[in-house]
Amino acid sequence: MATFYELFCEGAKRWPDNVALEIQRRDRVESNTYAELRLMAESIGRWLTDGGFKQGTRVAILADNHPRWIASYLGIIAAGCTAVPLDTAFHADQVAKLLQDSGSSLLFCDRKHASVSEQSIRELDIGIVIIDKNDEGHATAESRSAQTGEALVSTQVSLETIFAAGVGNFTPTACSDDSIASLLYTSGTTADPKGVMLTHANLMGEVRAVLAGRTSAPKTPCWACSRCFMCCRKWPTCYCRWSRARGLFILKP
Repeated sequence: MATFYELFCEGAKRWPDNVALEIQRRDRVESNTYAELRLMAESIGRWLTDGGFKQGTRVAILADNHPRWIASYLGIIAAGCTAVPLDTAFHADQVAKLLQDSGSSLLFCDRKHASVSEQSIRELDIGIVIIDKNDEGHATAESRSAQTGEALVSTQVSLETIFAAGVGNFTPTACSDDSIASLLYTSGTTADPKGVMLTHANLMGEVRAVLAGRTSAPKTPCWACSRCFMCCRKWPTCYCRWSRARGLFILKP
């Protein structure tokens, strides 16, 4: 059975220049084609595999809506790792608890949540990957450190560095149907958040159910993604868009 990422790659090969993701900026709509999204994802996948993150390694994501959130998720599963999306409403102690509970070895975050991320890993052996650029309106770790007097976490890598290294000879990791693609946590409204494991077979079973009997023309209006960490629970619907050469419109929080 093909994995979710393999199906995404099929779409990227068929429609490389079609828009896969769009997000509204202050003065423009920023878009990424299927080819661009695949390049970002596989650059991340290469960095993970070259860095010794083995198949099944848990990799967390804590960030607001952003095309690079989607690219990070795809890159994580392309490398055979398990994506652990976290609710951006969680405080540092909650994030730390879930990082421990999930056994995560790495945390992708944006600059807005870098302070929470830094606090959450103080007692953990976990590195941080910053996903967004310096020019997107959030304070840098250095400026926050100067304001608060807190020590910087030295284990930070930027996606800019990862993208600059490129894809190289990366080949997506072959995953078995029963390997874990994603570990999702409940909201914790009535009790502590609980992890729900989704295998690649789980994702593909839902994808096939959604696709059954659906037909639509390419380049019709995009589907809006309100919260990326919740969107990953609806990958079958997302793939239904991608399988018809359509994109996702990511709403800013």
